[in-house]
Amino acid sequence: MKLSNRRALRVPARASLGFTLAGIFAKGIGVLTTPLFSRLLRAEEYGLYSLYLTWLGIFSVAATLGITGSVLYRGIQKYRADTDAFLSSAATSLALTFCLSLGIYLLFSEAINRFTGLTTLLTLFLFMQIGANLSLALFSSRCRYLYRPLPYALVTLGCDVLSAGLSLLLIRYAPHPETARIYGLLIASLVFAVPLTYLCYRRGKCLFRKEHLAFLFPFALSLFPHYAATILLAEGGRAVIGRRLGRAALAGYGIASALGLSLSLLSGGIGAAYQPWVMRKAAAGETEKIAPITDLLARLFTLLSCLLMLLFPEIFSLLAPAEYRTSLPAALPLACSVLPHFLASMLAGIHLTREEVRPVSAVTLAVAGASLLADALFVPRYGAVASGFVTLGGAYLLFFLRLFTVRKKGICGVIFLWRTVGLLAAAPPFALLVYVLFPYVAVRLILFALLLPTVFFLGRRVLAALKETKADIPPSPAGVIENE
Repeated sequence: MKLSNRRALRVPARASLGFTLAGIFAKGIGVLTTPLFSRLLRAEEYGLYSLYLTWLGIFSVAATLGITGSVLYRGIQKYRADTDAFLSSAATSLALTFCLSLGIYLLFSEAINRFTGLTTLLTLFLFMQIGANLSLALFSSRCRYLYRPLPYALVTLGCDVLSAGLSLLLIRYAPHPETARIYGLLIASLVFAVPLTYLCYRRGKCLFRKEHLAFLFPFALSLFPHYAATILLAEGGRAVIGRRLGRAALAGYGIASALGLSLSLLSGGIGAAYQPWVMRKAAAGETEKIAPITDLLARLFTLLSCLLMLLFPEIFSLLAPAEYRTSLPAALPLACSVLPHFLASMLAGIHLTREEVRPVSAVTLAVAGASLLADALFVPRYGAVASGFVTLGGAYLLFFLRLFTVRKKGICGVIFLWRTVGLLAAAPPFALLVYVLFPYVAVRLILFALLLPTVFFLGRRVLAALKETKADIPPSPAGVIENE
């Protein structure tokens, strides 16, 4: 390979690594600040913030009609000659959908407030937060397309650090500490969102163009069921817990979720770099190169899940005081759900490579509906821990339905080794063993020491395998979809 070609490949490779690390550090800030806020706030107060974030995610999809993620990337690729004008049109489109959803809320505010458990003031703050997040999403899309991880990292990490710092100050000095975390997040987001919105329109030099709107709305509406079902799958259980069990129970489940899904920081980062390569190979019919690397990743995620589960009691004690400990068992099934979610997201990406939206949306809607029904039936009877098992069941169902639709469509050959699928059965029995061993610290530490060398050895093999994919990184991240 010529030196000029190698240098050209280093740009997307290094950018991919930069975005991955920035995402991991940004989410890591949230995990690291959890011990502070769980001790400074009472369970009811911390639960209010968890409830707010739950409805923020659900309202965000409704307020944007899904004009984020894949829709923006596909549009940037389509109008690559005038990217900034397209992003200006996207900003105007998002402003229109935002105003429409806000108007609907104001018409039915009392009924919506009774259903969500939030006050009108907090819901208005929620809409302001959505508006700020939209500006940050547009900026993120532009950075990814231009391979500029440094501005993205500075804004993302700066916003998270400022949010945590302001929240701590408001908890200490504000008269109503229960809403301090919400105010801190909103103020920090607006500090960055306002100038970024100005820059977006300044670069684009227009409010909108008809051809951009003609592309955005039909494509976004075609993906809207998928995005709506995805967010319901992620947040539906929390909404049921907050409504049926109260904010204190939701606070405990939120901390268990942060612990159980901590491995998703790694799987999401690797997925952002690995998934475009998978989609490219699937489109070219070169699926034989996918299975071995996917198998390595699956084995690594399985072993890492087992390692983390062995230390869950000690890590949970660091994250939260003793009053939250009854939620600890929920972290075990949530940890087991990371691998099937990662594999299901990769399968969805293969469908979207061929612009086959219907199978993706149908499967996600079916699993989201089944999970919501299960949460509604089992959470009131068995508590918040039941939602963790519902999440695990939903993750397995999502993977196997995705696998069925991929093979039925004949999109590609075998992209998983049967050993990879078999690994999905390994984590739940181990989680049950860990639950039994919770009181026996010495036994868990011995198992941890036995597994650790295998993880290091497998990690080195995974890194070597991922390096081989760098030469196949596509020229733009337009094909990337968000992890489910």
